[in-house]
Amino acid sequence: MIAFTRMWEDVFKLIDQGKVKDLNIIKSFKSGFIVSENENTDFVTKQDFLDIWCELLYYNELSKEHIIKDRGLKAKYVYDLISKLTYVVEEEGKIKLKE
Repeated sequence: MIAFTRMWEDVFKLIDQGKVKDLNIIKSFKSGFIVSENENTDFVTKQDFLDIWCELLYYNELSKEHIIKDRGLKAKYVYDLISKLTYVVEEEGKIKLKE
């Protein structure tokens, strides 16, 4: 099992290294970051990641459709970032941890 703190640090490494091209992250903070899309801005927090990460660990996989339907647009950003981690696999609109 991969601890939340490791995942959180790895997400920020992706952002800091410029490996996130499909999200317009305009500012990052210790507790989250601001994403701008079209004319909307959202503050994505550590808590947003924690909720989805715990759900992924519990169910072993999550669909993008389910996450967005249940949690809204911020969850899409979380899904997109988590799916870029080396220990996460995305297939057919679902993410799961590599075995």
